[in-house]
Amino acid sequence: MKRTIIFLATALACVANAQLYTNGYDATTYEGIWDSETGGFGGGRRSTVNTAAGESVYGYDAQTVLNNTMADDFTVTGTWSVTGFSFFLFQTDATAPTITTLTVGLKFGSDPNTASTVFAPTAFTAVHDSTFQTVFRAFDTNPTEGPRGEVKYKMAMGNNIFLIPGQYWLTWSAAGSASFPGPFQAPIVPHNARGNAMQQMGSASFLPLVNGTQNNDELPFAVEGALVPEPATVAALGLGFAAIVRRRRTRQSQRS
Repeated sequence: MKRTIIFLATALACVANAQLYTNGYDATTYEGIWDSETGGFGGGRRSTVNTAAGESVYGYDAQTVLNNTMADDFTVTGTWSVTGFSFFLFQTDATAPTITTLTVGLKFGSDPNTASTVFAPTAFTAVHDSTFQTVFRAFDTNPTEGPRGEVKYKMAMGNNIFLIPGQYWLTWSAAGSASFPGPFQAPIVPHNARGNAMQQMGSASFLPLVNGTQNNDELPFAVEGALVPEPATVAALGLGFAAIVRRRRTRQSQRS
């Protein structure tokens, strides 16, 4: 019986603990965070500032100490149980992971300036994900410059949050080493003309990002967690569990 109960619990959680959503890049290859497999600093992957297209920004200010905050949206379908988020940030000239704290908040609505608060900006420990290959941000006119290494950092909510269908705005900033400029947030590459990410500088309102003559940048992040099964799915699993129990009881009675 104990094994059967464990099986049911596992079935209910089988869609859990995965990337629910990735913003602007492929969840497996991370393409979109980089646009060149090689040719960056030290021969590594490169995220290119395309000056030929009018871009001029390595990354956007995302320093918690200066109240500089990034924001981008995502849409929930169904019901999500969220366990954490992942971000990709860099500090100029750093050759190792430097981010120590991520301050993350979440809002529900179509505009981060007026949306209702799901949870207020809260400081979380930043955990370096060593499985992610560092990507180096560089101008197309100097592709091996650096290092401005974009590193993946994860944070865990502690207590899961449950999100109903709708539009949400994720907000974040970071704290790192005082020995290096930043932290900075690089955009998705290549430029996404449909992007709608925003930035708040100090106490000002959230405003659309400006990257040289290019606007409408999109920012990379991931949502971690689980899809919450629909009631019908839970009911079906429950019926299956009951059938297993009945079969076991029948076998036990036949043996006795």
